[in-house]
Amino acid sequence: CKLMLYRGLNYENITNAALDGASVINCSWGSAGSYNSYNQTLINAASNEGAIIVAAAGNTNGSNVTSYYYPASYDNVISVMAVDSDKRYACINCSNDPSPSASKIFIQNDK
Repeated sequence: CKLMLYRGLNYENITNAALDGASVINCSWGSAGSYNSYNQTLINAASNEGAIIVAAAGNTNGSNVTSYYYPASYDNVISVMAVDSDKRYACINCSNDPSPSASKIFIQNDK
């Protein structure tokens, strides 16, 4: 196991990490926005190299956010977010449900 650090929060670095041999790529960054086919192509390239891509499904404190959050909403990305003890979106992640095509993992924190 080795840790690879890349400077800059961008989609090219996702592909670069996969080409450099990363098996899991964690994207704790992202933003609300709209679908971009070029970015999806870069995600697909990383996935085709065998990388598992994990991304935050929302880092905002707002409620009722209706736009998708990227890169979490792209195909071939596992979207993660926090839930409270009642399995509701945690306050720090009050954004929308990720894309229906995205995998979802809900991690419960009962602290």
